[in-house]
Amino acid sequence: MNSPLCRRALLPLAAAMLAAPRARAQPARPAVDFAIPNLGGPPLRLAAGRLIVTRAFIPVIQPPRHEGSMIVSASDTLAGWATKHLLVGSPGSPRTAVFTIREASLVGETLRIEKGLGDLFRKQAAERYTLKLAADLEFQHESGQSLGLAMAEATSSQSLNEGAKDADRQVAWHTMLIAAMEQFVPTFEATVSGQLRHHLAGG
Repeated sequence: MNSPLCRRALLPLAAAMLAAPRARAQPARPAVDFAIPNLGGPPLRLAAGRLIVTRAFIPVIQPPRHEGSMIVSASDTLAGWATKHLLVGSPGSPRTAVFTIREASLVGETLRIEKGLGDLFRKQAAERYTLKLAADLEFQHESGQSLGLAMAEATSSQSLNEGAKDADRQVAWHTMLIAAMEQFVPTFEATVSGQLRHHLAGG
């Protein structure tokens, strides 16, 4: 085969390939950030010689309870926050401050769906979840006598449409956890500062 003829035959083919539209690469789905932001003001310094963070709540996985399935545990988040933001301010004091997690539940419910002719191509809310946080702070004498108690709670709810996947639920649950923490922290700090101000170091 003549070489110039071969080149002349290939040129139109190469031009057609260059002119053909290229399939655009789909952008990668952004990774979900499951971090917990630093919430609250300066740490509360407690007029106690010891701090105990305890849990009177056991996470459950069996529906309608789902807190045991959360990627970031609501109970662990509360405990972690308390450890960082409640500081012992009176070393050597016989008094003990006890932070107790009473509830860190995530409850789901299946919503009833009724579709009319206009709803055939529209997704409706099919699931609803409610997350509740509750905890208290108690000051105790070395004898075990209660010297003061303050508690706070917060709730957050969100609905998901039909066809939601496990990944969608995890994102929604984490969003709810942050929203509940953003509500719980200032409520707890204000309650403790008001009701237990005499049990704060320097209070």
